[in-house]
Amino acid sequence: MTATTIQQQQQNIVAGDWEHLEQVFKDAGIAKSELKELSAAIETDGDQKLTEDGSVVKWIKATAPKVLVGGVKMGAEVGKEVLSEMLMRYYGLK
Repeated sequence: MTATTIQQQQQNIVAGDWEHLEQVFKDAGIAKSELKELSAAIETDGDQKLTEDGSVVKWIKATAPKVLVGGVKMGAEVGKEVLSEMLMRYYGLK
């Protein structure tokens, strides 16, 4: 998967569409167990979307170094940006 493909998928994420978000994350190299952790974090955070001390932000920080773009592992900072962008679209914040 290329960076362009991930960007296109990010643009197509519909707010609240877990299945699509899950597929985009799988394509970015996120393991199924980590996706289960994210699902639980989203449920735990409820209406508090992407707050600095929230479960989802903690998940982003822990998972960011594992993100793949175009088959290449990204650094933690780039991974955080990619995951945050996708989740902002999922939450309807972008």
